[in-house]
Amino acid sequence: MATSSSPLSVGGTAPAFRAPTSNGQTLDSDAYLLKLPVALFFVDGVEDPDDQLLISAFDALLPQFGELRIQLLGVVPLTAKAARDYAESRFLALTLLADEDRSITDAYCGAPGAVDAHSVIVDRLGTVAAIVPRREVREHAADLLATARRARARDSRVSPIAGPARPAQ
Repeated sequence: MATSSSPLSVGGTAPAFRAPTSNGQTLDSDAYLLKLPVALFFVDGVEDPDDQLLISAFDALLPQFGELRIQLLGVVPLTAKAARDYAESRFLALTLLADEDRSITDAYCGAPGAVDAHSVIVDRLGTVAAIVPRREVREHAADLLATARRARARDSRVSPIAGPARPAQ
């Protein structure tokens, strides 16, 4: 379930969410605060060939997002079991967030039906670092990766390594 009270904008606070994943865990966005930036992409389902292509493209780029130490998550309007079954049937390394009630998608994409509009990068402090419009299905995964690289280069909050020093214990 996601919580949001205003339209998504760069520099604004990202909606919090808690949802089951395709790997059998429950992911709470607050668990990432001060740890890892998160890149979220959204699909309207898994039956459409364009959505399947997009999921496959992001799965192929997962190692590059990993090198940047950015957690990549695909948000799908499925039950937890259906998301897990889909990921297993496609041998995906990518983590899918089960968004059965579409609350995460609605919080991040706005009006219902706007799911294909963009993807989002959230920095490690929970701030929207970038909103990447979807131009072409075949290019969108590469566009988000390029934006993640630029965002990390200019803003230490998008880097999990940089930031304030921790006090000595």
